[in-house]
Amino acid sequence: MARFVPGSASEPTSEVELTLSCRNLLDCDVFSKSDPMCVTYLKTFNMDWQEIGRTETIDNNLNPDFATKVHLLYRFEEQQILKFEVYDVDVNDPSLDKQDFLGYCETTLGQLVSAGKLVLPLTGMPVNKGEMIVSVEELASSKDEVTLQFSGRGLDRKDWFGR
Repeated sequence: MARFVPGSASEPTSEVELTLSCRNLLDCDVFSKSDPMCVTYLKTFNMDWQEIGRTETIDNNLNPDFATKVHLLYRFEEQQILKFEVYDVDVNDPSLDKQDFLGYCETTLGQLVSAGKLVLPLTGMPVNKGEMIVSVEELASSKDEVTLQFSGRGLDRKDWFGR
């Protein structure tokens, strides 16, 4: 999972954490339920999608609550477009081409931060079914700096500090 760190003090930013869930997913498996996983993308300046996180796969569940969080930097003065793609994982392979696509949704991080939580319909399939629930939480960050200085006198050369 990619992790973006806060920028400089001159750039208004905040580190946020996204929590992802799905409801009423399409069932693509015959003898069991789908095994969903979600991939999160951020649109870059050159309009390409960059993968910024993947959740774990939850076996046999059409209503997953993913434990894996997505961390990213919210830039107040920049439109950040997010895309969430949901897959039914059939083989243990990181290639998404080998998984069954269940749908996707898009939003901006600004819309998400102002709402706190969004319920977005999944689209992109002949039979659109299911929805993505995305919650956002701002992470506390400390910009305090601490300087420590140690010294020692008369230490025994045999112990750890004497070396």
